[in-house]
Amino acid sequence: MQDGSEKVLIIDGSFFSYFYHFSPKIEVEGQEVQAIVRALSSIRQFIAKGWQVEIVWDGHAQWRYDLLSQYKSDRKKNIEVEAARI
Repeated sequence: MQDGSEKVLIIDGSFFSYFYHFSPKIEVEGQEVQAIVRALSSIRQFIAKGWQVEIVWDGHAQWRYDLLSQYKSDRKKNIEVEAARI
């Protein structure tokens, strides 16, 4: 940044990949690659706008469930229902 400030964007890599997995399919040699293609494209756009991008992967993040036992308890278990939301 010209003014000396720095914009930092922290991305939940698990969510980002999950979100783009359900986007319209892109296949390369029979393999679905839409998640990685679209995630990287989005990240590139943020970088081009001057953001410092940090991607974190915390997997299941058991500590969240330990802290709040009902964490994500209201989410539907059906993946097709989740995909329809996107």
